[in-house]
Amino acid sequence: MTTFERFERSIPELMTELAPAHVPDYFDDMLRTTATTSQRPSWSYPERWLPVEITARPLTSRSFPWRPIVVLALIALLVAAGLAVYVGSQNRVPPPFGAAGNGVLFYRASDGSIVSLDPVDGSTATVLPASEKEVDPLPSRDGRRIALVPYGSSTSAPITVRGVDGSDQVTLAGVYREIDAVDWSPDDSDLAIVSNQGGLQSITVAASDGTAAHTLALGRQVSLISYLPDGRLATVAGERPGDACPGDDATRAPCALFVVNSAGTGLDMLIPAADFHGINTIAPSPDGTKLLWVEWNIGTGNVADPEAPGRLHVYDLRAGVDRRLADDDFPVPYNINRAWFSPDGSSILFDLFEATPNHWAVVSLAGGAPIRIGQGWPQNGTDASWAPDGRSVLARYPTSDTTSELWLLDPSGGGADRRLDGNLPYLPPWQRVAR
Repeated sequence: MTTFERFERSIPELMTELAPAHVPDYFDDMLRTTATTSQRPSWSYPERWLPVEITARPLTSRSFPWRPIVVLALIALLVAAGLAVYVGSQNRVPPPFGAAGNGVLFYRASDGSIVSLDPVDGSTATVLPASEKEVDPLPSRDGRRIALVPYGSSTSAPITVRGVDGSDQVTLAGVYREIDAVDWSPDDSDLAIVSNQGGLQSITVAASDGTAAHTLALGRQVSLISYLPDGRLATVAGERPGDACPGDDATRAPCALFVVNSAGTGLDMLIPAADFHGINTIAPSPDGTKLLWVEWNIGTGNVADPEAPGRLHVYDLRAGVDRRLADDDFPVPYNINRAWFSPDGSSILFDLFEATPNHWAVVSLAGGAPIRIGQGWPQNGTDASWAPDGRSVLARYPTSDTTSELWLLDPSGGGADRRLDGNLPYLPPWQRVAR
């Protein structure tokens, strides 16, 4: 029997014998090259950009708890919104000119105390108790303070400023007597005061924080003042230095209409005395482009209209042009004493004197027929003013020497008038608040 011998078991040994170990010819050259070449930087390996703990972490299917995070975020947003509303409500103030919200009415009561009246519900609150000095409150344009003014006092007296709650008293620099007019500056940093300074009715501008005051060196008698939105003062004063305004004869008083910077510089005469016969009021439009004034011209030699008692005029401050408001639709005869722009500047409130009875009236700035509002009154003595929001007119009707009625009138003439509680000695000024 022949034995079969398997030779594949000898293949490894045969391969070793046939291919003995051999070093390549280029091995020495390779060693020399690698000895002078630095290792490849780690950033060149993209797989090394990931942290080891991420690449080595096994993946799980567990979801992240987003719901608590979302709830906390919503709470944070609500808190932030509440804080924003609170801070905003504390810092919001009305614009110095134009429409604003209606605040309270301030007045001096018969016992001399300073009182606020809420026109919505008729409630009153004592702001300051009665004092030895009779003073009248004048709210600032932002509605946060009141100036306490001793109007018409023949003896020297200070003017003080307080918060609307009676706190934080500040006494203005300077001493004043025979005060005719006071007006807050647009930013409430100053008050302009017309008073007797050295025997001449002059304008003094006093800082509302009590730090300083200076009297404008105009050298002429001043009658009326009103701040413009740009910070200048519109004023009725003697045309020339030394002129009295008004003079002994009010119909021939040498008064002219001016604007002047609050520092006393830049005095600019808008209408000379020969053409200006204004009485009682000068009122700027809310946008500061116009001045409203009332002409009272009887027998002054005005060729255009020698008999013009109480006519409405509007002076364009940009164009330097004065025009008389068209009155073709007014009653004949009529006259006017006082007038004011509405908070939006589109219409004019004025006292309309006619045969009988007299009324408060409203007319469009473009002219047209007057709208009579409120009850008629047979004689002088009434007062009125626009509400800050322009939606009503506050009017006071004296019923005797010591009593009166206070009404809110519908300026559209629709008759939606409402009587307010209170028997006040004069028309109270209205506090402006943010809308």
